[in-house]
Amino acid sequence: AEGSAYAKGPYCAECPHVVYHPESRHYYLFNTQRYGLRQHATVFRSADPLNFGINDNRLEVTTLPVAAPEIILHDGRYYIASLIPSLKGIHIARLKWATK
Repeated sequence: AEGSAYAKGPYCAECPHVVYHPESRHYYLFNTQRYGLRQHATVFRSADPLNFGINDNRLEVTTLPVAAPEIILHDGRYYIASLIPSLKGIHIARLKWATK
């Protein structure tokens, strides 16, 4: 998922995080494009954990107003951790998977 409609260049896919979601039988790649007050991450979905597309957004499923997201599975529940806009801490919230 190098490059996207949101950013190009060496910093277009910061803090990549891939997670397997067994219910959908797909992998999800979370990439950060911006940090701070305008933080932005793009999420891609693929059956192949090594192919999320290069310089295209065909496998994009959503964008999130977060930076450096990581998905945590604990006791059967999913959580998302991400940087707070000041970059001085982490916010953790419950994550619910949704279908389009």
